Amino acid sequence: MSLVLPEHYKMLTVAAEKIVAMMKTLGTTPDVWGLIHADLHDGNYLYYNEEIQPIDFARCGFGHYLYDIGESIQYLMPQVRPSFFEGYQTIGKLPDGYLQAVEGFFIMATIGNYSFHLSNPEEHKSISDDVEHIAKTLLRKYLEDESFLFG
Repeated sequence: MSLVLPEHYKMLTVAAEKIVAMMKTLGTTPDVWGLIHADLHDGNYLYYNEEIQPIDFARCGFGHYLYDIGESIQYLMPQVRPSFFEGYQTIGKLPDGYLQAVEGFFIMATIGNYSFHLSNPEEHKSISDDVEHIAKTLLRKYLEDESFLFG
């Protein structure tokens, strides 16, 4: 039995190609590229003195700042995500077209999470089910240039 249906695999492949193209258009100037955590989710930050403090820097490296947003925002409910962007913009400027880029990085982070868990056979059923769900919802919209972060 295949873990991922061929049509879903094709969608993942096309999405990955689209993300690579998007990353090339972003470039690597200091305003969009630098040191990132690359694994910011609710298990990798703590609250200390009423501030969020990141932990677990195992994936830390250089990348697009918007990747950290794409990674983080996937764990927030869609109705909370606009508040995330509002808060972010009080401390930092987001580049033009940031929403489409964040959605690409959201997909990229999702694919990365699948890759991380793929070596564990106990995760295969969950990955298979999730890929099917993601393909029918997020991937379809992303490939058709429809926004999905707030819906």
